[in-house]
Amino acid sequence: MSFMATMLIVMGCLSAWSAPAAEAQESPAPSTTEPASEPASEPAPGPDQQATPPRPWPQQLGLRSAYFSSLWSELDTVVLVPDLATWLDEVCRWSPRLGRWPVLIEDRYYTRLFVRRFAPQNLIRRPSVGVRLPAEPAALEALVRSRMVAAWAGSGAVSEGRSMDDVYRELGWAPPGIVATSFADPAWPAAVTLSIARGQLLRTLDGDFGRPNGTMEPAEFRRLRDQVNRLFAESGWSWGRLGAELQALTLCRELPVRARASLGASDLPNLPGAPPLGSDPPVALTDLLCRDESQARTGVCGWVFGDSVRAIYMAMCSVFIERDTISLFDVYGAGLDAPPYELDVAKEKLAGYGVEVTSLVKASDADLEGWRRLVMGGVPADVLFMNTSGVRGAMDLARGTTGRTSDIPPLSRPLALHMIHSYSLQRPASPSSVGGRWLDRGVYAYVGSCEEPLLAAFATPAMVVDWVANLSPFLVAGRRYTGPMSRPWRVVTIGDPLMLIEPPGGQPRTRVKGARIAGKGETDVRTRLLEQLRGSDPPDAGCYRDLILLDQDDLARSLWNRDAATAGPAEAEAILPLLFEERRFSEFMSAYRLLEAPSPESKDMLWACQLPRLGELDSLLDLELLEESLRDQLMARDLESLMPHLVRLRGSRAARTAVESAIERAGSPLDRDQLRVLLGKY
Repeated sequence: MSFMATMLIVMGCLSAWSAPAAEAQESPAPSTTEPASEPASEPAPGPDQQATPPRPWPQQLGLRSAYFSSLWSELDTVVLVPDLATWLDEVCRWSPRLGRWPVLIEDRYYTRLFVRRFAPQNLIRRPSVGVRLPAEPAALEALVRSRMVAAWAGSGAVSEGRSMDDVYRELGWAPPGIVATSFADPAWPAAVTLSIARGQLLRTLDGDFGRPNGTMEPAEFRRLRDQVNRLFAESGWSWGRLGAELQALTLCRELPVRARASLGASDLPNLPGAPPLGSDPPVALTDLLCRDESQARTGVCGWVFGDSVRAIYMAMCSVFIERDTISLFDVYGAGLDAPPYELDVAKEKLAGYGVEVTSLVKASDADLEGWRRLVMGGVPADVLFMNTSGVRGAMDLARGTTGRTSDIPPLSRPLALHMIHSYSLQRPASPSSVGGRWLDRGVYAYVGSCEEPLLAAFATPAMVVDWVANLSPFLVAGRRYTGPMSRPWRVVTIGDPLMLIEPPGGQPRTRVKGARIAGKGETDVRTRLLEQLRGSDPPDAGCYRDLILLDQDDLARSLWNRDAATAGPAEAEAILPLLFEERRFSEFMSAYRLLEAPSPESKDMLWACQLPRLGELDSLLDLELLEESLRDQLMARDLESLMPHLVRLRGSRAARTAVESAIERAGSPLDRDQLRVLLGKY
């Protein structure tokens, strides 16, 4: 397909979901249906043509992302691998000629979320290549870079010493950004994924700058900033201003979420009537980078960190998962006077763009019970806009109720999250915090705050909707670019900064079927399942898991109902996620009782589906099951939620006995300390 033909398709997508006239100075201008060349260098109009107003740079950046994606064939296949060496070998088969397809290191949680949402025709398990990757980071980096060049330009290009930079120049492609990683960090595979899939420069960013929950001090920040700026300056492409060729930075490695940068008062937000900011307050690292000496923004920054399995999942979700359903949970309006941030307006705009809003929980309905009932089978959407207030480990909901991290459920699909809430990402590596819990659950793109940001720090949800409707990347849409809150502050952007929310009704994604089939030694999971089901043996745990991966829910449930009486704990644990997602509570409880040692995820599902129903609890057996299934690090909170119903069914003396029993079983000092505090109440 020609360059111009491809851009006509891309522009058709854009016009299919164009925003109405701008309502605020930060809203994008409406898009047009006229074809355009590559957005960074639109052609000048001819003498008889009327000039088209230039598109805002977020739209241009989104168009570049959409254009590069359109050059690839997407294969209707997911390949599951057992280790990093095999993952690298598979991903480095991607090329513009062969196309691309998701590749995951298989696990029991993130794999299920991704595969069920992607719903591939072919699901392949590939055995290990049987080699180890180099332990030395420099050797690993050299291997990765040579494999990438070979996939794009052939092995001869490697022997000639050509780099991906050379390949891009030969193709006439100006990379939209830099992906920076350390090959000593487990998140490096995410950097490889996003550099290939987005046509970006892959750069090495070594050094110890601190842990994700920490705060970078000024000297360390200056060292990091200088290294990052050097990566841009030495690239050979333009940078240093919004609208330049390089204007995205994706950090794929461990770094502190916050930094101090010895900023002066004029460099920070200055809102009339706002509380004093103090001396050198910590701000979000992803907001502090990509700025010049005057703190004017020169680009946008995203961040991926964590172990390799999760980092790969986050990157693959950004590239391959479609985002066409949105859920809204709005505490504002229930006592907090913040009309611009209430989600009714966002819902109206989304409806105008043809986006499916699966749920809107607002005002007085957005209490703890309303939240628990919404998510008792997982969040029912691809994207969640959530407005609350609170602190690092708690969400203030309507009617004076409070949600805890224990109320954030296992997910049933990958999730992008826009969360207006103070401190949610203060400790993003800790599942005991709101943000850390969401990330652990499978959120792969997240706009949130690392400290108290003041409400005005966030773009209103209506503004975000307008921007993404005009093909601005999701993380880009979550920031302010004019006014006091455009200065360095506390909104954190986690994920791929080039990820789009695709317009409905535009050019649909088309997948190539049958282009990546199981090779020698590989397993076609669908074919293997048919062979197993034709046999005389009852399905084992692996069979149930594969049926669920392939979205064969009716068959999995039918087999379970037939064989549950003779099933073992492994089979019961395998069927639980389906029963949880479908909210089949009675069947879930029956299956859970078969478990000998419930996994943390199984316990999480149990509590997520039972917490909203505790008022209906009338079974001593169910009560005992919950009491035996208190979660690590959450024992006191779980027991506190259970206590009124324990007293109701067993009497007041049972409360103290239950706490004492839990203290004896507690395996961590945190649980024991919190349980002793709870014991003091009885």
